Amino acid sequence: MYARMLASPADRDRTIRALQESFAEGRLTRDELDERLGRALRSRDFPELLTLTADLPLDNPFARLPAHRTTPRRTDFERDPPLRRR
Repeated sequence: MYARMLASPADRDRTIRALQESFAEGRLTRDELDERLGRALRSRDFPELLTLTADLPLDNPFARLPAHRTTPRRTDFERDPPLRRR
């Protein structure tokens, strides 16, 4: 569903919060948390982020994905289409 969709900083932050909550609940060790936080900060797309919380019993931290703009921006081309030749 999110194959190769790029992750935004807000998506990374959401993953980090979920990992920190899991650590606070005792579901992750300090080493596991550190490793996953590093991977979250380096991640570029959703599949990478989703794997970091896949084994944790969380409400889906990505239920409202994507965190970025969902309506496409109009490009300059769409605003000012090229002149048609006669």
